[in-house]
Amino acid sequence: VPGLFNMEDWSFRKDEFEGGAGYLRMINYVRWGKKKKDPVFLRVGDLAGSYLGFGILLNNYSNSISYDKRKIGLSFDFLIKEKFGIEGIYSDFNAESFTLLALRPYYKPFGHTWIPIIKTLELGLGYVMDYDQTPSLFEEPVNTFLEDGMHAWSLDAGVFLLNTGF
Repeated sequence: VPGLFNMEDWSFRKDEFEGGAGYLRMINYVRWGKKKKDPVFLRVGDLAGSYLGFGILLNNYSNSISYDKRKIGLSFDFLIKEKFGIEGIYSDFNAESFTLLALRPYYKPFGHTWIPIIKTLELGLGYVMDYDQTPSLFEEPVNTFLEDGMHAWSLDAGVFLLNTGF
């Protein structure tokens, strides 16, 4: 909860919450389900701490640089019949910039079994691309290697030994 203090008259500023819009800013994200625990997982809003697969290409990702510069993104994970799944991240619904898009289809060969660790085995193919088209204050790009965007692929396999909120 932001608390802005006015040093001139020693009062708290309340104009940020007038009209109700300021109260909506206190919501970081809306989530349905838990990733890798429920067959349907959706998270809309701030994506701090997001990852794709086992974190090879994308780990601890955040789409917002500060509380005041937050973006609305999407993270999802769908598991069909305990065997086939797809997860992804889209960082910003702003039409001016096509930023990060990450997708990872995966297969769980033992997903339907009751064996605790073996049933979490995943084989995945990850793809991440980032075309940040956000307008810049500079006429020339600072890093010419990122001028055409970035692409990356990965193959992964792994199991979850522990899948807790710890």
